[in-house]
Amino acid sequence: MYLTLSFTILPSILIVIFVIFEDKFREPVPSIIQAFFLGFLIIFPAGFLNDYFIFSNENSVGLTFIAGFTEEPIKFIALYLFLRKKTEFDEPMDAIVYATLLSLGFATLENFQYVYLSSNDMFSIYTAFQRAFTAIPLHACCGVIMGYYYGNYVFKGSNKFLLKSICFPIIIHSIYNYICTSNALILVIYIPIVIFYAVYLLDKMRDSQKQKNIEKEIKN
Repeated sequence: MYLTLSFTILPSILIVIFVIFEDKFREPVPSIIQAFFLGFLIIFPAGFLNDYFIFSNENSVGLTFIAGFTEEPIKFIALYLFLRKKTEFDEPMDAIVYATLLSLGFATLENFQYVYLSSNDMFSIYTAFQRAFTAIPLHACCGVIMGYYYGNYVFKGSNKFLLKSICFPIIIHSIYNYICTSNALILVIYIPIVIFYAVYLLDKMRDSQKQKNIEKEIKN
């Protein structure tokens, strides 16, 4: 029981800690908590859309790739509304931190649903273990990617960053879901590639932070 619970929540917590401490100018604890629990809330509209577009159909397994088109736009809308008037959002790295927190809040509650509601006791540990190394990192990486491009859009003003902020997570998430239902073994290759790309973007943002002595930047 405790092992299952650990695999269900520990990966999210570890990634949250990692991303928070990658930020040279740490975000306020209340804002961190708000972003994480906002991820909890958006799972409900996402679940409604998934039920309508995916699980209400006869070929629901073959349509799970649609989740990328439902979940990631909702995350983006939540990120936009959350950051719109936040005074703490004063540099591009902040978007990565908050987008990842939001995504991991979403992924953690989703994990509970899969492990404790959708699996029987015999397979719950297997489900928790599998998702600890696939779904959780996938959601976290989509958060990093979304945040990287959204942060650049806000502070550099190019619409190409806004487009990438929305489209890249949708595409990456949809491909992941398609692989899960076609040939899950490919995830052994796909997930490391996605992680590598997300870490690459995070490192780029962190390197740009190292050149700064103060956090605040001017928004476009």
